[in-house]
Amino acid sequence: MTKWDKWNDCHDYPSQVRRQERAREAALTPLSIKGQHAQFQGSEKKYLTFLDACSCPDFQERHKPCKHMYRLAMELYLFPRGNMKTDASAIRIPTVKQAKITTDLTKLVDRYPIEQQAELAPLVNTMISLNEPVIAPASPLITALTEAGFFHAEQQSSDNVKLTIPESYNKIANTICRQLQVASEKAAALGSVQTVAAAPTTAKQVQAASLGTTRSKWVVLALALFLGGLGVHRFYTGKVKSGIVWLLTCGLFGFGWLCDVIAILINRFDGCS
Repeated sequence: MTKWDKWNDCHDYPSQVRRQERAREAALTPLSIKGQHAQFQGSEKKYLTFLDACSCPDFQERHKPCKHMYRLAMELYLFPRGNMKTDASAIRIPTVKQAKITTDLTKLVDRYPIEQQAELAPLVNTMISLNEPVIAPASPLITALTEAGFFHAEQQSSDNVKLTIPESYNKIANTICRQLQVASEKAAALGSVQTVAAAPTTAKQVQAASLGTTRSKWVVLALALFLGGLGVHRFYTGKVKSGIVWLLTCGLFGFGWLCDVIAILINRFDGCS
């Protein structure tokens, strides 16, 4: 029996069903999840949520599961997810506190060694310019910024996390990025970092890397010629989603298969050389 089981007799109440529906909204994406507790952004402050309690006013007043508790249970697969949406960019923060949050974050960043700031600079710059998550090694500064709400972090491995900046932090992110770039320039001038990271790794690049580097053009061509209708060449080069489409439609009814063969021959097919 888990801590969540204590609430089994109240989920069907109309007031609880409404909270379950709100819990599935993208805006309820947790800031972080550790074990069986999570942190959520509220309208005024952050809330610490467990399966049997939450620091939000709703739970403190009613002592029944709030929307944060339902979302945590869904994230842990202890409650039906339904059409649950996850989008870190949808997390809302109070706009009236933008200036204070910016000041607090810049002070927070300044408390960490200049080397850590310099290493983080290209990561934040990539997230802002490409508007997509990056994969980065965990560091004390990244952990601190995640706990402060600046990053939404998802554990990818024992060492790496996938970082996203919520959309509501976009203006703040520009300020933090400039601060980190100044730190990077200072670190380079002092010689405290030999090379400020090459290009950061985006989530899409990690997915491609996990499937191997560039494949041999001739192997891909052979797979396309003999098994192209099944999408094998696309699976082989990491294009899993389109590979499934090729499999179900016999290579887009032959037209997609022909285009792929031509693309491979003229070196226009991504993932092989």
